[in-house]
Amino acid sequence: MKSLLEMQEIEKFIAESGFRLVYFASEACSVCQSMRQEVQARYQEQKNMDVGLVMIEEVPEARGRYQVFAAPTIHVYFNGQRVYEASRFLRLEELDQMMERIEEINR
Repeated sequence: MKSLLEMQEIEKFIAESGFRLVYFASEACSVCQSMRQEVQARYQEQKNMDVGLVMIEEVPEARGRYQVFAAPTIHVYFNGQRVYEASRFLRLEELDQMMERIEEINR
């Protein structure tokens, strides 16, 4: 999981081709820590998914720019376009299904 520490890094990360998962978390959030481990374990090894971490205390302007109103929040981008987002209660099975559909369409 790559730490994204500036707005420019986030924008560059999102703009790259393929799947990009941006995990927005808070240091004060215990759920963020446990879900971070699950997201990392589940998607870090996938060749078609790059995972970035944004700690909202370190990049506060990301809250408004990416409409992050709760933690944890994940946004998934495909070729620079947001294709999935979820906050607080993350449904990773739903995310997996969406990724499979997008991959089928792009074959």
